[in-house]
Amino acid sequence: MNRPLLSLLLLIIPVSLFAQFTPKPDWRFENFNSQNHFTNRGTSNVCMDKYGYIWTSNDGIQRFDGYKMVEYNSFTQLPGSLRSNYTDVTTDRSGQLWVYSQGVCYYDYASGKFVYLKQDAAHTITDVNAWLQQNDYLWFVCDFGLARLDTRTHKIIFTSLSKITDPLFSFLVDDNTLLISSREKIYIYHIKENTFTTHVLISDNALLKVFGISKNGSGIFLATNNGLFEIKDINSLASPVKKSESITINDLVFLPQDKERKYLFMATEGKGLLVYNTISGKIEYTYVHDDNNPYSLSSSIISRFFVDQKERLWMATDRGVSMLDVSNPQMKMRFLSKKNSEELGINKVARDKYDSTRVWMSSY
Repeated sequence: MNRPLLSLLLLIIPVSLFAQFTPKPDWRFENFNSQNHFTNRGTSNVCMDKYGYIWTSNDGIQRFDGYKMVEYNSFTQLPGSLRSNYTDVTTDRSGQLWVYSQGVCYYDYASGKFVYLKQDAAHTITDVNAWLQQNDYLWFVCDFGLARLDTRTHKIIFTSLSKITDPLFSFLVDDNTLLISSREKIYIYHIKENTFTTHVLISDNALLKVFGISKNGSGIFLATNNGLFEIKDINSLASPVKKSESITINDLVFLPQDKERKYLFMATEGKGLLVYNTISGKIEYTYVHDDNNPYSLSSSIISRFFVDQKERLWMATDRGVSMLDVSNPQMKMRFLSKKNSEELGINKVARDKYDSTRVWMSSY
């Protein structure tokens, strides 16, 4: 290929094809709390439905359209309301909202009511935990163990795994394997065979509870109550390798922009958002709440992640919801000190010649 033609092709091909995803040390987070018409209470989970509404769970559920919040709980005791304020939310592949609230129900947008699935006399479901979406199915743990809901027919099938004590979360390891974590054990369920095995994870003479899993080419990462661990495959579950300090990690995710799956995002209990480099084996970025930075995280306590169809990362936090849109960077601002804001008049700002991440400011 001659040089002029190569240069022309380089102009035509988007630069983003060659760019590798790298986190920025000063990302802007959009926060939704009581300051902009949302709740300032802690949220345990967050998702987005087919109409673009944000739904969160904690003491009932909340719907947010960016300007107004609508709250649903069991206090109204009207037909079509929730049965309990112990809830969780998720969406299926079509974007339909599902809720567990002393049973399984979905939200009917036409009537504004919650429709509970009919159950046979032998299976009255009152306790539901550990949602997991797989194609047109929702897996969950209930009074009768692990069950599968067909979101098209609304039929529920119960499995051979009939009892799970204190379930926490369910994860899809591959198309045929589920990992269900509880406060006591780990259950590995094989879908086609309808069989399962159990495991007890111990590290440093302490019981490991798994709150999240995520995979890349090197193995499977586990978010636990004692830090980040890695296993080569599901068969090496009994011997996890510790990768971080002893902190509680509530969830894990690789962002869709990270095609190499190099940077693992970790939601922590009080340490903010940590980014772990899976190649160097180190935590390279830390994002926490900062009173002097209105675009920092709303809280350093993060419960769950959700990635929407626009590849934005949503975080359920201890003070509302935070959102990160890495593809749409916007202007940021800082308070040098919120305590003495009247005395901080800035009369000149200049960029640092040798460090593009810094500016110099002069004031009185």
